[in-house]
This record gives sequence, C-alpha cells and structure tokens, in this order.
Amino acid sequence: MTDYKSKYLKYKYKYLESKKNNMIGGQNENSQSITNKYEPNIELLNDHGTDGSYDRWKKKNNIRSPYCLSFNDNHKLLNYIGVTHTMDENSPTFKLVRKIIEEYKPELIMIEGVPISKGINPVLNNFQGEGEYASRIGKEYGSSFIGIETDESDLIEKLLKKFSKQNILGYDFLRQHKYYYRTMKVDKIQLLDDFKEYNIFGDKTFNPLKWYEKTFGKKFIYGKNLEYASPYNGKNAVITQIIGYNHSRNRDIANIKNLYEQINQFDNILFIMGENHVYANKDVLTATFGKPKIIM
Repeated sequence: MTDYKSKYLKYKYKYLESKKNNMIGGQNENSQSITNKYEPNIELLNDHGTDGSYDRWKKKNNIRSPYCLSFNDNHKLLNYIGVTHTMDENSPTFKLVRKIIEEYKPELIMIEGVPISKGINPVLNNFQGEGEYASRIGKEYGSSFIGIETDESDLIEKLLKKFSKQNILGYDFLRQHKYYYRTMKVDKIQLLDDFKEYNIFGDKTFNPLKWYEKTFGKKFIYGKNLEYASPYNGKNAVITQIIGYNHSRNRDIANIKNLYEQINQFDNILFIMGENHVYANKDVLTATFGKPKIIM
C-alpha cells in the first residue's frame, strides 16, 4: 500500500469514528439528530413470500435476481442487495456486489451470517460466499464491514419455548441440507458428517435420517424436498416449515433492529442478504426512506 493511501485510510477511519462519537450528544452534519433517529416499524415486516407472493412481487416489478433496492432520503443512502447465495466469483451475485461497491463506495458493509456482536472488521475464519467477497472488495475502497446477525443462541432459546429439541434439530438438518446441496454443492456424506459435528446443539447422538423417516413417513433423499426447510406458515405447512417461519420471523425482527442501529451511525451503507429477506424488509424501509430505485 502506498504511503498516500495508508494516510488516506488512517484519516478516513478517524473521521468515521468521530462521526459516531459526535452523534451521541448532538447532530451529525449530514444526519438526523439522535433525538429524531430512524426507527423501524416492525409491524410492516413481511414474511418471506414462500406462498408465492415474493415471486408475484418480482414479476410485477420486472425484477430478476440478484438485485439491489437503493434507498435514499437525501440524508442516508442504503443499498440493499438481495442475493442468490453462491461461492462463484463469476456469478451475477458477485458481479452485482462489486458493481455497487465500486459505484457507491459504502462506508459500511453489513453481511449475513456473522454476529453483529463481533464488531467492526472482525477476523472471519472459514467464511465464504458473497459476504466474504464483499468484505474483501470493500477494503479496496476503504469500506468497513460488520455482521447483521443477532446471536443464534437467543433465537434458539425462543424456538425451544414452542417446539421440541428433536424437531428443532430436524429443522437445522434440513436447512443445512438445502444450503449444502444448492450452494456448496457437496455430497450427502459431507452433509451428514458436518451436521453431526456442527449442529446447533452439538448433539452427536441425534440421527437425522431416522428422525426424517419418522416425521415424514419416507426415507431421506439428498437433494429432494428442499422446500421442507423454507419458512412457511400456511395451511399445508410441515413442522419444519413452521419452525422455519418462527425462526425467520424472530431473526428478521432482530436483524432489522440491528440494521437501524447502524443507519443511525453511518450515512452510506451496503446491506447484503438472501433475496427473500429483502422482500421481508422492503416495506419497513420504504416507510422510512420512500420508494427505492431498483438496480440489477
């Protein structure tokens, strides 16, 4: 890195830190006063549209995935990318992430899958996909990054008040199945080995294949019935979809609050999530910022 760029980044980070400090007791020159801070209307949260409403919304607005909803109220800029999860750097998702970073040069990039409690610019081990890519490309433009997620243990504690541990483990297995098959593109053996080692309860005695057959009355087939992990609360929903709906709802509430905390500190944010989350959040953000520009 050149001395010029090193000095530039040094003073940029000092500037961002001073902005945050100045907002504690007064008003930032480009932001609303802390007494008039941005607040999310949680009542406007949608579900993830797995009943078909998300696809209908995309069709009505001529949206193809991935896409970005760009919100700007002349005080704050929020670019919210709805991605198709991938690890392919030649994919449309990665290309859109790079495009938005290069064009808008966000102060802060918020990414899915990382707890917000890890703070700004955490060290991430074995982290892959569009979030890792965005954090890496963002560094070239002086962007900091932070996770969006609340701690998973808090979300699981809420689920345990309504569902059995066995069914929560089953849900965890099926959402991991969906991710391993679609995004990571690894085989069934890798899925089973990793689930045994890394499931949410650290339970090495749980047999997901026996649970699956007992719960659904059929044998588990790798790559089939991926919809069983989708959040859905309709008339014909299976137990794991209902758990997914509750988990997603609690997660969306926590994450939108985390997002607004950062909106009140930074003026130019890039937020990256799976595309259904964007659908869940869009009405909350529209109520705050007005109608977004759609970028594809």
